[in-house]
Amino acid sequence: GKRSAMITELVIFPQNKALNLIFCGGDYTELEDMLPSIEKFARKLECKRLYGGGRKGWLRKIQHLGFEADYMVKKEL
Repeated sequence: GKRSAMITELVIFPQNKALNLIFCGGDYTELEDMLPSIEKFARKLECKRLYGGGRKGWLRKIQHLGFEADYMVKKEL
């Protein structure tokens, strides 16, 4: 985008592929407008899912775009 960016990573699982949205930053409205292009890119790569991480509050902001909660684990070192 002009004021925003998304850094993605292709993740290949044994049964499918996913596009991980590693970093997204900039103008939120522009990021939301970029999402259809990211989805098209992911489909071209034969991905079945988009993944992303962030704090729980983000879900309220992006739920209307079709995102839902998933589970992750972590371990402090």
